[in-house]
Amino acid sequence: MMNRKVLIFSLLCILSANRIFAQGATVEESIWSVQAGAFGVWVNNETRLSNVCTMRSEIELTGMYWNWYVAGVADLTSYAVFPLFRAEPRWYYNLQRRAAKGKNTIYNAADFFAVKTTVNPGLVLISKNVTVEPAFSIIPAWGFRRNFGRYFNFELSGGIGYVYTRSDGSDLGMDFTVRVGYVF
Repeated sequence: MMNRKVLIFSLLCILSANRIFAQGATVEESIWSVQAGAFGVWVNNETRLSNVCTMRSEIELTGMYWNWYVAGVADLTSYAVFPLFRAEPRWYYNLQRRAAKGKNTIYNAADFFAVKTTVNPGLVLISKNVTVEPAFSIIPAWGFRRNFGRYFNFELSGGIGYVYTRSDGSDLGMDFTVRVGYVF
């Protein structure tokens, strides 16, 4: 099943690449950026695979915080900061259309489909009363990136897919991110 999805994604990239290459709009060859959102900080690189497809690799530092208060019994505060590692092929399906309308496509500012493959190795950098379980997820997602200013961007993406943890096994998972970033 997964091999079929990868094959379909690859074929879409190749077919779209031929059509868009003839018209001149392509994704950037390599982009390094730092992004921040409500629940984390990301450092990532996006490398061209074809004229409309990229491979994004990133490291995320994310955190969790809880504060429970039980009247007269306890005030429990828990938090953790831990890394996540992600490889994410992206297909920028409307890059040419945005370029034809004269819209900004620098640094791959377009709509995309992606397959977010994330590994949580269970490493905890900072913690109080929390353990972080190793996990793995594959989540197909849709998103978009838009630029503001010369080097700043806004990115929104979301999807639903597969998550695996040792204690819970396979489950349905969601990924929703809102990020503001700086491109080097």
